[in-house]
Amino acid sequence: MTDRRAEALVDLWLRKPTAATADVEASGPEMLDDVELARWRRFTHPASARSYAVVHALARNEIGRLAGRDPASIRFDRTCETCGAQHGRPRLLDDRKLHLSLSRTPGLVAVALSR
Repeated sequence: MTDRRAEALVDLWLRKPTAATADVEASGPEMLDDVELARWRRFTHPASARSYAVVHALARNEIGRLAGRDPASIRFDRTCETCGAQHGRPRLLDDRKLHLSLSRTPGLVAVALSR
């Protein structure tokens, strides 16, 4: 029997939205796709809007760095597996083998990537 846990690797990035790195801060909402931008505009609390933009920019920057791609070219599919609407868990459109998890909480954002 093979222990699959030994084969699993996860890259994890944590950031405080108030102290985001220069590349994440600089890209902010301008890097968001149309679906993300529409959601970002609905936030009424500035800290929530900022953490949303930072976690998505961080994901694009790290995926772009790992894949050798322009972060702005990274596109996600958010099709809900239950109803088909665009509010489901994000998945990369062109690399279904790369698994992505985004998390936000007051004062901290996280991006996890695994294959």
